[in-house]
Amino acid sequence: MNFIKLKLRLSLLLKIGQCIILIAFVEIPVHSQILSKEMWREDILQLKDILQKNHVNLYHHTNKVNFDNAFKSLLNQIVHLNEKQILIEIAKIVALAGDGHTSFDPATSQEKISFNSYPVCLYPFEEGLYCISAPNTIPDISGLRLLSIDDTPIQNVRTKLIPYIQRDNEEEINYTYPYLIENASLLFYAGITKKENEAKFSFDDHGQKVEKWITALPDSSYRKLKWIAARKSIRDIAAIRNLSFLFSNSVSILHLKDEYNYWTQIFDSSKTVFLQYNTCWDQKNRLPFKDFVNKEVFSFLDKNHEYKLVIDLRYNPGGEPATLAPLIEGIRLRSEHFKIYRHIVLVGTRTYSAAATNVLQLKDSCNAILMGQTSRARPNSPSEGRDFVLKHSGCVISISTQMVSRSPRLGSIMKIPLDKKIPLSIYDYLFDVDKTFLISTSINSK
Repeated sequence: MNFIKLKLRLSLLLKIGQCIILIAFVEIPVHSQILSKEMWREDILQLKDILQKNHVNLYHHTNKVNFDNAFKSLLNQIVHLNEKQILIEIAKIVALAGDGHTSFDPATSQEKISFNSYPVCLYPFEEGLYCISAPNTIPDISGLRLLSIDDTPIQNVRTKLIPYIQRDNEEEINYTYPYLIENASLLFYAGITKKENEAKFSFDDHGQKVEKWITALPDSSYRKLKWIAARKSIRDIAAIRNLSFLFSNSVSILHLKDEYNYWTQIFDSSKTVFLQYNTCWDQKNRLPFKDFVNKEVFSFLDKNHEYKLVIDLRYNPGGEPATLAPLIEGIRLRSEHFKIYRHIVLVGTRTYSAAATNVLQLKDSCNAILMGQTSRARPNSPSEGRDFVLKHSGCVISISTQMVSRSPRLGSIMKIPLDKKIPLSIYDYLFDVDKTFLISTSINSK
C-alpha cells in the first residue's frame, strides 16, 4: 500500500514538473526593458545637468521652476512608463528650451529602442495637409488632403503634437508635425490614436471621404517601400521618400539626379543667372564653392551686365555660413551692378541655421530682395547645436551653446521678414508650377 502511494505521488510530481516546463515555454507578451529604471533615472538626471551647464540661455523660454517641475514629474512617473514613453517624454522636456538647435527625436536620436512608422509622406500647403507620396501598396491616397487620424481632426492632431516639437518659431510646427505623424507610438501616447501600430487615416478626395486603415512598419520594412509621388511628372525619380526630389522642378531635376549641392543655370529669356545652393558646405569631388561661384556666376555677370542674379536657398538646412562668403564678397565688389539689378534670394520653410544666416547677410549687407515662404529660423536665437550623449541609453541630445545674432536690427522678432511672400498651393504643386521660381526669374529687379 505504501509502495502504491509513493508511486502515485511520484507520478503526480512528474506531471507537475511537466506542466512547469510547458509554462516556461509559453510565449508571454511582455514589454522587454533594455535599461533598468535606475539607468533611466540616471540618464534623466544627466540630461538635466548637461542642459543646465551647456545651454547658452536655458530659461529664456521656460522658467526654471517649470523646467524643474517637468523633470520632477518624469522622475516620479518613470516606474510606470515603458521605454518608448520615456523617450517621448524626454523629447517633450527638451522642447521646453524653446529653440530649434536644442533638439531630440525619440525615434532617430538613439539606436536601442525601435519605433514603427506609418508609411505616409505629408506636407503642409495653403489648403491643408496633403499626402504628397505614398507606398505602392496604397497609391490612391497620394495627392489627397488628410482630414483626421482615428477620428481626431487634423487640427487637433497638430495641437497635440506641438509640445514635442523643438522650434524657433511657428513655422517649425507646420514643417515638423507632418513628419511626427509617422511615429506610431508618439500618436498613441499623445492620445491621437486608439492603437499603437494601426490607425484609420481619413482623406478628402474632391469632396468624398476616403478612409484607410494603415499599419505602422518597422524600419527594416519601411526602407524597402517603393513610393508613388502625387506629381505624375516626377514619379520616375521619386521612388524614394526625399523632399528634395518631391519638390524638384523642370530645372532642378537633372541636377538632383547628379546629386549636386550647388549649380547654376542661365536663362536668356529673362536675363537671369540662377544659383541653386542646397547646403552650406563645399562638395567633395567638385570645385570648392569659392572657385565655383567665381567661374559660374561672376565671370558671366562681368561680361553680361544686363543679367540679374537669383539665389535659391529654399532647400538649404544649414552647415557652415562662411562657405557663402565668396558670393557675398563678390556682390559687394560689384556694388554698381547690383544697385541697378538687385539680386533676389529665394527663401523656404526648410531654410534654416547657417542658410538663414546667409539670407540675412545677403539682405543686410547686399540689399537683396527676399521672396518665397517664411523660414522656420528665428533671426536672432540660441544656436550652434552641440551633441551630448546620455550614458546608458545612448540618446544624442543637441544643445544650443551660443547665441547667434544674424541681424541685430531685427531684435527679438520670431521670423525673417520677406519682401514678397508667395503662398505654397497644392494645385501649383500638383501641376508643376513653381510660382516662387517663375516670379523670381521673370521679375524686373531694377
